[in-house]
Amino acid sequence: MDTVFELSEFDTGLYDGCQFSHDGANAELKVYINEVGTQVVNFENVRSYKFTALPNCTTQMISAYFKVVDCGATNSLSDFKTSNSFDSKMDSSLKHYMIFLDETGCYEVYAENVT
Repeated sequence: MDTVFELSEFDTGLYDGCQFSHDGANAELKVYINEVGTQVVNFENVRSYKFTALPNCTTQMISAYFKVVDCGATNSLSDFKTSNSFDSKMDSSLKHYMIFLDETGCYEVYAENVT
């Protein structure tokens, strides 16, 4: 897994929750941090996403602690492309991103890009 970017440095005890929204093409994850403000992660051309609650997270998920990682060519991404393919150009640029937020859980997103 390669780190795409980390959220700005902050005391993780200040983490105050998050909000994930999806408008059909793109998704936005707002991370609320007391005394710091809101940090926003934008996923572009989203094809699928999944949330795993904190008690069900694996050690691999937890390794994406307050950072966005590119999981690489995962089996789950390959399976998704095989069973849901309709645009080979988009499929070739689709990536498996993941971010773990303590006290919340892990978001996994299949998207073309993240900022």
